[in-house]
Amino acid sequence: PYVELHVDDVAALGLVTGGLARVSSPLGSCVVRVRNEPGQAPGTVFMPIHWNSCFASSARVGTLIAPLRDPVSGQPAFKQTAVSVAPLPVRWQALLISRDLLPLPANDYWCRREAEGWQIHTLAGNIPVTAAELKTLWAPWVSQWAQFEDSEHEHQRLLGYADNEPVCWFALAPELPLVAEDWLLQALAERKELPFALAQARPLDGVDNSPPVCSCHQVRAEAIRAAVAAGADSALAVGRATRAGTNCGSCLPEIRQLIVTGKPVEVPC
Repeated sequence: PYVELHVDDVAALGLVTGGLARVSSPLGSCVVRVRNEPGQAPGTVFMPIHWNSCFASSARVGTLIAPLRDPVSGQPAFKQTAVSVAPLPVRWQALLISRDLLPLPANDYWCRREAEGWQIHTLAGNIPVTAAELKTLWAPWVSQWAQFEDSEHEHQRLLGYADNEPVCWFALAPELPLVAEDWLLQALAERKELPFALAQARPLDGVDNSPPVCSCHQVRAEAIRAAVAAGADSALAVGRATRAGTNCGSCLPEIRQLIVTGKPVEVPC
């Protein structure tokens, strides 16, 4: 779930592309991620209507809109209303990949999608989450754990097994952990990688598993970062160095974002 705003409005409202925002009207509110859309008219926002409470904690556009309809036909009014948009500060963000639908720790935001037989949640919150709490919460599904965390407990990785088979993967950090999802899902399913590689979401042989950016030429974020570090200061220069963005062009916004911030612009949910 997301809200699209013009770049000037993103800056004026103190929002961050890919960050969380609360969209509010007198009737209710939603929590969604911010997208920078140059084509959006300044002073207006757009949200997709297709998210429901089964797949997101608070993304139903209908909660913002008055339930008006034509008295004869019953046709609903257009889904448009005045809203305010404000940043939603959180202390942590996390990614959970699991075979079954697992209970979630206390949070201020979550969304879910399915891929290749896995349930994928992104979460964010302010109440601290500990590895011990998560192990207790997921104990009915997990019999063995591989665990990695820093001394401040700000970065955590958990890999859960049942009958020697990976059944859940969890990463928590101050910013949303970005992984090469295609590699990680395949590695979890094949059960060939060592627990340390799986927990890190990184192959031990050093293969680039950063998020894919250009599907046409199979160029990943790390290759684009390397081109920028070497002096590529525009999407055209990145294209010359890596071929990224030189075919259909759909990845050009993400390439421009990488040039500016070093981070991909797209967040799955």
